[in-house]
Amino acid sequence: MGDEELNFDDLDSLVEPVDKPKNKEKMIEVLGTAFDNGTPFIDYCKMYVYALMPMDADGNEWKEYSFIREDGALTKDKRDKEMAFLVIKEEVVRGLPEVVEGLNVTKVNEIADDHVNDPKGFIADLMEKMPELPLIREKGELQKAIDLVKSA
Repeated sequence: MGDEELNFDDLDSLVEPVDKPKNKEKMIEVLGTAFDNGTPFIDYCKMYVYALMPMDADGNEWKEYSFIREDGALTKDKRDKEMAFLVIKEEVVRGLPEVVEGLNVTKVNEIADDHVNDPKGFIADLMEKMPELPLIREKGELQKAIDLVKSA
């Protein structure tokens, strides 16, 4: 950059614009395949839809997607089993208390302690022991998340 001064008003020109219709279509496609390799972690609220899905039957590789309803931003990442466990825990402990009143974080941490680096077991126990969480628990419930993406 040399001696050039960065003008923050020009930052928008450096960032590719969000293609909301394309991102909605991609997220709906992703959700449609979410259960292909086992039970995913999908949570949803009025602000976003978040999905972390196993990419193999053993749950060693995971894909992460987050769709922000307001602006249509879609982020995606790959995670290994250990990181998948950590991001699920972070999502539940840090993200969901904003949308689930009175969320028992201590209970979440206790469940997590029983499943260190085991995202599949962690997901199963969260679904069973914490019915108050806004999670997609079975394929038949996917329409809830799909409808939120469509209505964005």
